[in-house]
Amino acid sequence: MFPVCQSQSAFDDQVRRGRLAGVPEEVVDVVRSMQPFDSHEHPLALLDELYNADKHRDLNLAISVASDMDILHLRNGEVVMRTIIGGEEVRNGAIYGGVLIALEAVPSDLQLEVVGRAAAFIAFKDHANQEDEPLPVVQTLEEIQDLLVSSILPRFKSFIR
Repeated sequence: MFPVCQSQSAFDDQVRRGRLAGVPEEVVDVVRSMQPFDSHEHPLALLDELYNADKHRDLNLAISVASDMDILHLRNGEVVMRTIIGGEEVRNGAIYGGVLIALEAVPSDLQLEVVGRAAAFIAFKDHANQEDEPLPVVQTLEEIQDLLVSSILPRFKSFIR
């Protein structure tokens, strides 16, 4: 059990309830030192929110968009134009690359090769129609993974035999 608590008193309550029973005190201190006290943006706080919400609410895809696209315009296998859209989300109906070009105006002998990243956002059913920002799935999970690999697991290495 690795309790995740938003306050010192909530962590102390978890310890009193036996959530870390049998765990050496020095390990309890390590767990305590990693708590996201008073930080709702901390990756562990987000993981805890997702874990608890997942048990009690419906999780829905709110939107999926393309971003960081590299678009190659090819004619006879040769690149004749390259468009890079970086750091922007490309949504359905958006103006292509910030330049309005009617598809009919693109020469028919051009081929397009598009390489990009997709970003998916999730929202819980009861938040989908509120002003809350949807949660970026990949970015959030990457932040949680980075925290686990770079900070949490190394702190427990000395306790594992």
